[in-house]
Amino acid sequence: MHYRQRDVLLLPVPFTNLSSRKVRPVIVLSEDKHNKNSEDIVVIAVTSQSHGRDYEIALCSEHMQTGHLPKASYARADKIYTLSQDIVRKHYGTVSESFHAQLIQSIDKLIALPERI
Repeated sequence: MHYRQRDVLLLPVPFTNLSSRKVRPVIVLSEDKHNKNSEDIVVIAVTSQSHGRDYEIALCSEHMQTGHLPKASYARADKIYTLSQDIVRKHYGTVSESFHAQLIQSIDKLIALPERI
């Protein structure tokens, strides 16, 4: 199965030190053409715990275009992964276009892209 940009999925995500992994929700960032032609997807981590960090965006039911998450969560623009589509365990739904735009703005801020012409 190929997933679409903005899908909210459940899959095992590695810890940053690669010592282990934890099953958690993610949001698909990679565009649909890539997802269809690749075994991998680019995702951003979602957590239910706020740590008050920069690049953390609150995610609740009104941000979901379809489906729902079990609890209010936070998308972490500083936690981006490339993972196999084969390890997806569940599809929760899809975030709205406006929430996706917020994610992209936060990623732009994180990596300090120059202004686009």
